Parts: sequence; structure tokens; C-alpha cells
Amino acid sequence: MNAVPVSSGDGKLGAVPERMSSHDLVGRTAELDELTAALGDAVAGTPTTVFVGGEAGIGKTRLVTTFGERVAADARVLVGECLQLTGDGVPYAPFTSLFRGLIRDIGAAGVAGLAGPGAGVLARLLPELGEVDAAGDSRSAQARLFEHVLLLIESLARERPLVLVIEDAHWAGASTRDLLLFLVHSLRDARVLLLVTYRTDELHRTHPLRRLLAELERSRAVQRLELGRLSRDDVRELLTDILGAEPEPAQVEATYERTGGNPLFVEELVSCRQTDVTLLLEAGLSDSLRDLLLTRVERLPEPTQEVLRVAAVAGIAVEHELLAAVSGVADPELSAALRVAVEGNVLVADERGYTFRHALLREAVYEDLLPGERGRLHSRYATELTGHREPLRRGRAAAIAYHWYAAFDAERALAAAWEAAAQADRAAAYRDRLAMLERVLELWDRVPGAAELIGAERLDVLEAAVETAANSGDSERGVAIATAALEVVERAREPERAALLYSQRAKLRSSSGRGGAMKDLREAERLVRPLPPGRALAEVLNRMAKTLMLEPDDEAAYAYGQEALAIARAQGYADIEARTLSALASIEGHFGRIDAALAKFAEVRAMDVGVWPWLALDTNESDLLEGIGDHEKAIEVARAGLDRITVDTVRSCHLTANIAEPLISLGRWDEALALITEQLALEPPPSARGILMMLRARVWIGRGEIAAAARTAATVHALLAEGYVVAQDLLPLAAIEARVALAEGRVDDAADVVKRAMNDPALSRSRRYSWPILDVGARAVTDLRARADALRDDVTRHRADKLERSIRQRLGELIVVGRVEPAYRATVTAELCRGRGEADAALWRAAADAWRDAGQPYERAWASLRLAECLAAAGDRTSAAELIREVCETADALDARPLRLAADRLAARARVDLDGAEPVPPASDDGAARFGLTTRELEVLRLVAAGRTNRQIAAELFMSPKTASVHVSRISSKLGVHGRGEAAAAAYRLHLLDDREAGPHDAAPLAP
Repeated sequence: MNAVPVSSGDGKLGAVPERMSSHDLVGRTAELDELTAALGDAVAGTPTTVFVGGEAGIGKTRLVTTFGERVAADARVLVGECLQLTGDGVPYAPFTSLFRGLIRDIGAAGVAGLAGPGAGVLARLLPELGEVDAAGDSRSAQARLFEHVLLLIESLARERPLVLVIEDAHWAGASTRDLLLFLVHSLRDARVLLLVTYRTDELHRTHPLRRLLAELERSRAVQRLELGRLSRDDVRELLTDILGAEPEPAQVEATYERTGGNPLFVEELVSCRQTDVTLLLEAGLSDSLRDLLLTRVERLPEPTQEVLRVAAVAGIAVEHELLAAVSGVADPELSAALRVAVEGNVLVADERGYTFRHALLREAVYEDLLPGERGRLHSRYATELTGHREPLRRGRAAAIAYHWYAAFDAERALAAAWEAAAQADRAAAYRDRLAMLERVLELWDRVPGAAELIGAERLDVLEAAVETAANSGDSERGVAIATAALEVVERAREPERAALLYSQRAKLRSSSGRGGAMKDLREAERLVRPLPPGRALAEVLNRMAKTLMLEPDDEAAYAYGQEALAIARAQGYADIEARTLSALASIEGHFGRIDAALAKFAEVRAMDVGVWPWLALDTNESDLLEGIGDHEKAIEVARAGLDRITVDTVRSCHLTANIAEPLISLGRWDEALALITEQLALEPPPSARGILMMLRARVWIGRGEIAAAARTAATVHALLAEGYVVAQDLLPLAAIEARVALAEGRVDDAADVVKRAMNDPALSRSRRYSWPILDVGARAVTDLRARADALRDDVTRHRADKLERSIRQRLGELIVVGRVEPAYRATVTAELCRGRGEADAALWRAAADAWRDAGQPYERAWASLRLAECLAAAGDRTSAAELIREVCETADALDARPLRLAADRLAARARVDLDGAEPVPPASDDGAARFGLTTRELEVLRLVAAGRTNRQIAAELFMSPKTASVHVSRISSKLGVHGRGEAAAAAYRLHLLDDREAGPHDAAPLAP
């Protein structure tokens, strides 16, 4: 039963008493396809058996149930279950169950009629059929029963294809297995698909079903289909379906880690949580799930259960020697107990030790321990690990810290955590180090003399944690820890230390998308300005330059950068010099001084500096290269930077975006989507996640997936709602929202979005992100004018004129550099003319050529389509056909469906021959056919519904006004209406125009 999430009023989900389940089957598309193919074989006369295996809760029943529902219209589906009882099970239980389902469908008399003389024999399974035919001796009774079951199945299959589902065959008794074996071997030409589900984790070495499977696998008519666990993406989709909203990445990760991708465990875990799903790691197990897991353990002998309790305290895995030392059980008793656990599918053995088959299984065993038992066992583990003669490894150090903490020994836990943090630092394991440092801080007040114990003050630990959070990309935690450190530091006595903490918090706030970065930097500057120039001042000034660059306030950023550079060079701070030069290079690019920017990047590359300045350089340079249209070089530089990264999620996201963006420009959309999906799985912070999602939305718009793009825009808005929004967030989001609005026919909303962006100060200070706004704004002007003309609406026409004036003013103010910006300028200029009804082929040819020079096929295809429109209007249909053909090839290669549809429509309107190119028919062709409307008449009706006059229709469809009038008359006659207004109303009422694109005219508004 599905349960509805209950809001607690604070945005969190309250307790849900029932198990929540997904409405849809998630992550099983391939398996459903395999079952469909198997049914196809059966329908073709090859009876097929599919054994569907998987661990408990993996979704076997859900899979076969969903499959049964999908094929129920074409095949009869009967389901029977084996029963979990002591002994050998109920004889023939699943067959009795499924035939009773048949009786419910067609009645006992109907079944008896199909069974014929065998009805009395089948009464052994179904008393509803009357008296049992006891003819013959007992030795032949089973054979006769099997034969008549076979005959009944064959009779059913002659009427329609038959799907027989036998559930939970691991509980099948011997008689059921015998009948199953008989059917598999005896079915010949019947249209029967036999689906048998079983639990793989129940099949111990001597399980009788294992032998049956081994025997049947020799038959070509038998297939094995084992269901694996869900991927992280599948778990995300499952949670979305259960909760009715997209979960946060942390929610997905917590659920995936605890359940291992088992869908039943996902549903049970969500149902048993008492608070927000983000607290899933702390949520307890529901009684039903714990009972399900412990049942397997409780069937094992007591010595094995005791060893499992000890092993559960170690964690998901434990080494053999360590388990022996802690348990106190010597061989051969220990090995015997462990062998039973392995054969019982509770543990998995490898060369080092043992792993619980499932994390939740280990958790259930662990939670079943008494608190005192846990504490004693944790203490024994810590003691054994500490006294181990091997060198202390990072994993062992962390394990010692964990066990002392779980044993409630605060002093030893703090010291061990400090040592584990040092070990993690030496291994560059920053996430592990941060966890250990936070453990030290958590225990600090519980350990008198903590500073003497580890040789460091609490502020030292806080500063180390801030630095580690930055290195690990955990900006949110870094901000919180930096705030705690600033409460401890004495500003008057240590101003430089305080200033560096403010600067670090500013950096972390920017990375996490939080506001307040500039306020922190102003305070840092106030603290260090009175002091002699040194590293702290250079760092603060460098950070000021980088932050102001994103505002963007390039003039102020450049001034701070120059000052920071001078101090760094005078004092010999090579790392700060390199980072500042990289920032200054980006600012030079903002100013349009591309040669100066590239020279500064080259200067940094010639320096002997560490990896971090290079990472900043790779990010900034690849961004500049993409901005000027050097897409391949941008990918090369960003990939080199990504190869240097190990743990910095924030910078890796920006570098991934700097690879994905040029891939999109080059038309390599599938590569870009794969890269973005992979990076989003790493849980980037909100601002970085928003950038990646917006890039993905660009592709979705190009492919006509407008609803997905709209959801993305809403999600990005939510991500940035609490954050510190800069031009590279604001303007691309506005461009996406405007394109979505145009695609949905909401031209007024699109114009409003463009207007707000045009009025934002960021637009005047961010050339690169201004061009897409001007581009989509020009398209909004065209659509506004089309509507104004169709409706004779002077208000809308005035609005279009006003928006056009704003765009033209900004167009005159922008400098143009590189290869992309000239293409944008040519496109915006041509589109504004097109909006005024001026079909200027020269302008569109210039735009198409510019996009070709920029190496962007999608944008070039749209410009070429507009050029073809102009050529067709001028009568040059041969050239128009050639261009449309090229556009179709590009659209097909990119799977850009709106582009292809627009090309096909132009070909139909212009009556040009595409030499065999197959146009995509409008979705409403079937409806139009019911009234005898031709494709040409449907195009005319579309324009009639948009309010076009006969003269306007003639111009758009390249015909004479008289021909247009004849078409309108024929349409009215076929629809049985009088007049243009009734024809338009009928078109909408009868859904003849449901496929129409956004906007009131045939212009394709889904252009880039």
C-alpha cells in the first residue's frame, strides 16, 4: 500500500506508518524487454521458460507483475505462489493457486469444459471440479495428473497466448518441482511462457532447486534472468517516485549506501524514518525489515549466530585473524561456524576475511546486540587493532578511532581520531581527514587536557578542518567550521590569522553559492590593511579580485589583482603570483583583450608552481577559450585540469562544465550529457550543480524535451534561492527560462524574462552571457510581432517595438571578440529584421557562415533554415531544398526533433523536393484524416487558427491569395462549419493542432 508523505510543518516529512512503495517499476527496462522477447518466442510457437532470480526484495515479483499487466491485453496471465512452510511444502501449491485464478476468470464449468475427460483427474488440484477420478493405481496417478495439467495448459494456449507465473520456487516442494520439470520438457508447440521466480540467497549448496536449474539449463527453451541491485540513478528515481519530489543528492547517497540498491530495502527504509529523509543514515530499521533480515540469521546454529554478532561489531567486513582474536573462538570451531554463515548466504568469504552479504543485514545483527555487549566488543576490537604488529595503516587508524568512540572511551577516541586525521592527511584523503578532525572537535570538551594530549589547541584543529573542508570540496561544512573558528580567534592579538579565516570563509561561501563573501573580505581587508604588506594581505587582495570578477565588477577586480600581484612578486610568494595572474588573465578576457589574456595564461604556465594554481589556471583558461569559440582547445585544457583533480568536487564540477559546454557547442551532445550525469552523481554544491543542470537543459531544449528543461529551471531557481547569485548563474538561467516559455507558447512570459535580464546590472558587465539573452530576446520580438499582426493588437506591437529598441541599444554597446560573438551578432540582427517581415537572405547567409566559422552545427542549422525560408520566398526552391536537406541531416545527427520538424514543415510549405528525405508527419495527421484534410489544408488551418488573413497565409505558404481562399473554403466545408472563426474553434476542439509548436506562426521557436 502506498502512503502519502505527511508534512510536519517545518518542511520535513513526518512519520509514515505504512511501507511506502513506488508507483512505477524502476531500473528494469532491459529485463522487461527480455521478458517481452521471450513472450514473442512463445507466441511464435516456441514455448519458453524464464527463471527470474535475485535476492530477497530485489523486485522479482514487481517485475513479473508489471510484465503481466503490460501483456494482459494480448495474453492470459495466471499466477501461483509457493508457500513457505515446514517440511517439503504444500504439494502443487502454485499450480493449485494459478488454476483457481482461472476458475475465477471463467468459472469451474469453463475449466471443466477445457479439461474434458481429465476434469476428474485435475480435481486432485481443484476440488471445485468435482469428484476425484481415482482410476488406475497410485503409481500412475501422478503421471496422469501431469498429463492432464499439460493438456489443460495447451487448451488454454490455443485460445490465446498463456503466461504462467510460479512465484518463490525456492520454497517449492518436491512434487511442484517434478511437475515444473515435466512441463518444461513436455511443452512443444504451445504458445506458453513460463516465468519462475526464486531467491538466489536461499539456494544453499544442496538446495534441490539448484539441481533442477542445473538440469534445465541444458535446454534451449530455458533462460536465466538474474536481477541485480539498482544503480544510484535508479535509487534516485525510485525515491522521487515514492516521495513525489526529487530527493537531494545526500538523500540518494544515504539511501543507496544503506540499502545497496535493493528496492524493497529502499521502500522499507523510507517508510521507517521518523524525520527528513536526509537523516536516513541515523534512521532505525522498521520491525518488518529487521524481522525479514534476522530470519535468515536465526535459522543458523547458535555458535554461528554468536560469531556473526562479533563480526557485526567490526563493520561490514572483518579479517579472519582479527575476528578470531576478538571472538576468542579458535579453529576449527571458528571456521566451522563461519562456513555455515557463508553457506547460509549471510557472509561472503574472500582471501582476507568475510563480508556481510548486505549492509542492512549486518545492521540488523548489530542492532540486536545489547548495549553492554556492543561496548565490550568495540573495546576489544580497539585493543586488538592498537596492539597489532603490522605498521599502522590509515584504515586501521580510523578503525581504532571508531571502536574507541563506540566503546564510549572519549580520551582514547580523541587521541586515535587525531592520529587517524594525520594518517589521512598523508594519504591526501581529505574527506576522511575532515571526519576525524570533526570527531576531535566533538570530543574536545569531554576530555580534560585535550590540548596536551594531542599537542595542539582547539583553534589549530578548527583551522585544519577549514582547510580540509576546502580541499575536499565540502564548502557547507567549511563555512560552519570557519564560523566556529572566528568565534575563537582573538582578532586584536592575531589580526592576520583572523583575516585569513575570513578570506577562507569567503572562498567557501562563494563555492557553496552562499552570500556574504564580500562582507567577509571587507572585514579581512580592514584587519590587514594597517599591517606591513605580507602574505595575509596578498591572499586577501587576491581573493577580492576573484570574487569581484564574478560580480562582475572587472575594474575593481583588476585593481585588487594588480595590487596583490605586486605584493606577491615583491615578497616572493610564487603561488599567490600564479593564482593572481590567472585571475587577471580572465579579467583581460572580460575586457576583450584576448591577446593579453592568453599571454598571462602562458606566463603562469611557464612558472614553477604547484598543482593548485594550475587548477585555477585550467578553469579560467578553458572558460576563456570556449567564450571565444576555440572549443577543441577549451576541452583539451579543461581535461588536463580534470586529470589533476582527486577530491575537489567544486573545481571538478567547473572543469566538467568547461568540457561539457564546448562539447555542446560542437554538437557532441551525447558525450556532454554522459559527462554531466557522471559529475552530478558526485553531489556537487548547489552553485556548481546548477551550472551543470543548465547545460543539460540546453540540450534538452534542443531535443524538444521542454518539460524536463522547465523542471530543471525550477530546480536551479531553488538551488540558487539561498545562494550568492552571479552573472554566470543568473543570465544562463534567464536564457533557459525564456526559451522554455517560447517553446510552450508563452511569449509574454518569455519577453518578461528577457526584460528582467536586460535590466539587471550583470548584463551590462558580462559580455559573454549577454549574447544568449539578446538572441532569445530577438526571437521573442518576432513572436510578439506575429501575434500582434494576427490579432491586430497595438499593445503587443508596442511591447515588441520597445523590446527591440532595448536589444538594439545593447547590441550597439557590446564589443565583439572571438568567433562566437560575431555569429550571435549576425543572428540577432537577422532575427530582428525577420520580426519586421524583412526576409533578408544576405543577413541569414552571414549568420550561417559565422556559425560555421565558430564550429557550432546546431546554431548554423537554424540560420541555414532561415536562409532557406528566404530563398524559397524569392523563388529559389532548388537552393532552399539543398539547405533544408543539410538541416535535416544535422537535426537527425543531433536528435534535434524541433529542428527537424521545422525543416519538414518548411519543405512542405515551400513544396520543395528533398530527394527522398522522409519528413516527420505532424502528430495530428490522423485526426485531420478523419475529416479528409490534406497536409496542405492542415497547414492552412494552422494559420487560420493563428488569425492570419488570406494574404498572410499566401505569403507564408508561398501561394497566391486566391489559392489560399480556395483552401479556406474547402476546410470549412470538410469541417462542416461556417466562417474562419468556427474553423479555428473546431480545430482546437477536435485537437487537430495539438502538435503545433510554440508561437502563433510556423516559425520554429526552439532555435538555440
